[in-house]
Amino acid sequence: MLGTPSKKLFVIYTSGLCAAAIAVVVLASLTQTDGVLIYALDDPYIHLSVAESIIEGHYGINSGEYASPSSSILYPYVLALGLLIGLGTYGPFLVSAVFSLVSVWITACFATRLLSLKSNLLSWLTFAILGIVLVMGLNAAGLPMTGMEHSIHVFGVVLTLTSLYNMLVEDRSDQLWLVILGCLICATIRFEGVALVFGVAVALFFAGHRRGVLVLSLLTGAVLLAYSSYMVRLGLPVFPSSVMTKSSVASEASGGSAWSLITSVLENAFYSLGTDRGFVLGIVAAALAAFSIDVRNPKGLRLFCAAVTIMLFGHVLGGRYGWFSRYEIYAVAGMIFGLIAVFGHNQYLRSKHTLTLAVCLLVFSTPYAWTTLLTPAASANIYQQQYQMHRFTSAYFPAPVAVNDLGWVAYKNDNYVLDLWGLGSEESRKLTAQGGWTQKKLSDITRRKEIEYAMIYDAWFNQVPDEWCRAGQLVTSKVTTAYDTVAFYLIETDQSTEFLEALRAFQDGLPAGARLELGTCPS
Repeated sequence: MLGTPSKKLFVIYTSGLCAAAIAVVVLASLTQTDGVLIYALDDPYIHLSVAESIIEGHYGINSGEYASPSSSILYPYVLALGLLIGLGTYGPFLVSAVFSLVSVWITACFATRLLSLKSNLLSWLTFAILGIVLVMGLNAAGLPMTGMEHSIHVFGVVLTLTSLYNMLVEDRSDQLWLVILGCLICATIRFEGVALVFGVAVALFFAGHRRGVLVLSLLTGAVLLAYSSYMVRLGLPVFPSSVMTKSSVASEASGGSAWSLITSVLENAFYSLGTDRGFVLGIVAAALAAFSIDVRNPKGLRLFCAAVTIMLFGHVLGGRYGWFSRYEIYAVAGMIFGLIAVFGHNQYLRSKHTLTLAVCLLVFSTPYAWTTLLTPAASANIYQQQYQMHRFTSAYFPAPVAVNDLGWVAYKNDNYVLDLWGLGSEESRKLTAQGGWTQKKLSDITRRKEIEYAMIYDAWFNQVPDEWCRAGQLVTSKVTTAYDTVAFYLIETDQSTEFLEALRAFQDGLPAGARLELGTCPS
C-alpha cells in the first residue's frame, strides 16, 4: 500500500528537480559551444560591460561617455562584485542559479500549506505534478542560462509574498523586515517591481501597519530618487535606455504628456490581454480581486490577495512578455502564490481540486519548458554570432566599431563601440527615436566617432552610406539573435587590405554552424 507523501519530501523533491534541470541545461549548452559557457541571450554581456565600467569608476559602455543600457538599478553592481572576486563571465550564471534554487525552495515550502495528501495514487500524482509545476512555472531551469536579473526578481517576489502571508495571515509581525527587504530587492532589480511595492504598501496600510508603510515608502523612494538623480546628473533620462526603447509606457512616463501616458497604458493593456500569458494573468487578477473584497474571507488573506492583485494588474497595464520567457515570470510567480493562498484557505478547493489546479498550471507553464529545451540551441546561436563578432573585434581587427546589437562586442573590449540601436549611446537612442536612420545620419555619427567598420543587420537600416564597403557577412543559425546574417562594412576604405586579411584569418577559426562569406573592397 502506498504511504502518504510527506511535505518535507515534497520540498526535497522539488528543489532536487530544479537543481538537476539546471545541471542538464548547462551541460547540454556546453556541448553546443565547444565547452565555453555562453548565455542564451546577448543581453547579459551588456550588464557585464557596465559592471566593468563601474569598477573603473564610470557608468556606461565607453570610457568618457555616459550611458544607461542596463535594465536594472542593482544588477550591474552585483556583477561588478562578481568580477572583483574573480567570477568573470560565470558570475551571471552562478547568481541566477542560486536565486532560482532558493526561489523554488521557498515556493515549495509555501506550497506545502496547500497540500492535503492521502496514502493513495491520486495524492502521489498531485505531489509529482505540483513539483514539476513549481520548477516550470518559475522558469527556474531556463533563467540561469539567460544570465539576466530575472531570477533575483523572482526571488524578491517569493520572499516578499511568503513574508507578507506570514505577517498578515499568521499574525507574525516579526516578518515585516523581510517584507521590506523583499520589496527593496524587487524595486531595485527591475522597475516593474514597484507594482508589488505599491500592493504591499496598500495591504500593510489597511492591516494597520502604518509605520511599516512609512519605512517601506521612504526606503524605496530614497533608492529610486537617488538613482534618478544620478542619471540626471550624468545627463541621462531617469529610466535606462533599454527600458525606454522597449517600453512605450516608460518612455511616455519619462517625457510624454499625461494623455499620451494614459493612451500608452491602455494600449499596453490591450496588448497584454491579447497574449495568452497576459490574458491568464488578467483573469487570475480579477478572481483574486473578487476574493479580496469578499468580507466573508479572513481580512489578512484578503489583504494578501489584494497585494498580489495590484502586482498582476500592474504588469497587465505596463509590463511586457516573452523575450525568451523572462519578462512576465515574476508576475507568474505572484500568480502562483495567490492561487496557493486561496486554495490553501478553502478546504473544499484544497481537497477536491488541488490536482486540477496543478494540471492547469502545468499546461500554462508549458511554454517555459519549451524555452528551456531551446536553451542549448540559443547558446549555440549566440556562440556562432555574437561571440564570434567579439573575437573579431578584439583579436583580429581591434578598432572603433559600430553595431546595432550590443553585448559581447562591448564586453572585454577597450576600443570604442558605437551602439546604433541606442542602448549604449544616448545620442543613438534619440536618433533612433526620431524616425530611424538615414544614410546621412549614419555617415555623420560614424565619422564624428571615428568608427572604422560596422557589424550590423542590414534589415535594420533602409540603406547604408554609399561610401561603406560591404566586405563580407557572417551567416549563422537564428534562435535568439534578431537575424541569422551580420554584414561587415568597412567605413575607412583605405584599410581594405588589412580588413580583408583580418576577415580571412577570422574565417579559419569559425565554429560549426557559422560561415563567413567574403566580399571585396577597392584598395
